[in-house]
Amino acid sequence: MNTLLDFFFACRTVFYKFERNIIEEVKAHLESEAGIRLQKQVDGINKIQRLAGGKEVNLYHIQRGKPTFDNSLRFPSACDEALLANMNLIHPEKHNTKLKVEVWLVKGQLFSLLFNKPPKQFFIGLDLKLLEPEMADVKIWFDPMLPQIPSISRLANDAMSTEWLQEWVKISRVTELCKALSSTERESVLRKINAQLPFDYLTLMAQTEGMKLSTCTIYGVSKIRKVVCPDENYYLLAEIEGLGALVVKEGSEDAKLYLFNYENNDISLVEGTFKNAVAILMAQTYPIAPSI
Repeated sequence: MNTLLDFFFACRTVFYKFERNIIEEVKAHLESEAGIRLQKQVDGINKIQRLAGGKEVNLYHIQRGKPTFDNSLRFPSACDEALLANMNLIHPEKHNTKLKVEVWLVKGQLFSLLFNKPPKQFFIGLDLKLLEPEMADVKIWFDPMLPQIPSISRLANDAMSTEWLQEWVKISRVTELCKALSSTERESVLRKINAQLPFDYLTLMAQTEGMKLSTCTIYGVSKIRKVVCPDENYYLLAEIEGLGALVVKEGSEDAKLYLFNYENNDISLVEGTFKNAVAILMAQTYPIAPSI
């Protein structure tokens, strides 16, 4: 029996027309089976959370006061986070002005719409609930019906060429190491990322698709996720869970790294290489961080 809380959440759930149209546009560009599954996921959504002026729209199914999803409806490609599609929304009065939106899955479930600007700011003066802008430049990045290719947890040292990666393994700081993507796969993923990434991070990614370095997780290119903030959006490259992260600005061309301190909600520039930035992240966010 549904609880009163479930009913409350359901009553609050209203897609704006342009949000629903975005999902319909994605469905139209998927193969039939994937489109049907996506619609079933949408049908189960009963709570919509809009953050940062609507820049981030998160979609939930709430049952007994908790978010839950029907596992039978998840896509086989059920990685933690994956960019399924992106497109542009054309301003109805300023036709050369576009609002970019990305459609993200989490563990094979439709979860969020991420805009590069708050829609209420982009469409200022217009009724967001009734707005139906033209959509263009639709891009589907992968077939969600294809299962993930599992990665291995550790590679032999002779598969590595970066000296500092070999040293990290040698002193037992590396506890997990994932097999690198092929250059073709890696380039395909990187085309989704609207930012220049540090050269030595990319060099590392040619050898491993992510790793666990003591307390720090360094994400492979396929695991890079976007962090939406009121003024800027960022891509997260490395993280100590609950404490801090290394990020680059969306749209940046200088590959500059920033330290995101979760406790202070502060973002500051980090000078030097990615390797040095990882050391700074561990030193500043973990009180007894081991030397790397």
